Amino acid sequence: DGGFVWQGDRKLDNYDAEFEQHFLTYSREEFEKKANLWIGTLNCPEYLSEVDKALTKEEENAAYWLQQETHSKLF
Repeated sequence: DGGFVWQGDRKLDNYDAEFEQHFLTYSREEFEKKANLWIGTLNCPEYLSEVDKALTKEEENAAYWLQQETHSKLF
């Protein structure tokens, strides 16, 4: 199909050390901030709607950008 195809070993040592741990920590902190803001400013249906939108967007982004191993650690 003309796309890039990886051939070779999947060594994720650098990915794990240099990206994944920082990404997971940052993601957790950012969503904690958002959740605290939403809890303080929205009613229950609005809060649930924001959470649903955020999770849908993050699932789409994770499926597109991240290694499958990282995707499973986010959810």
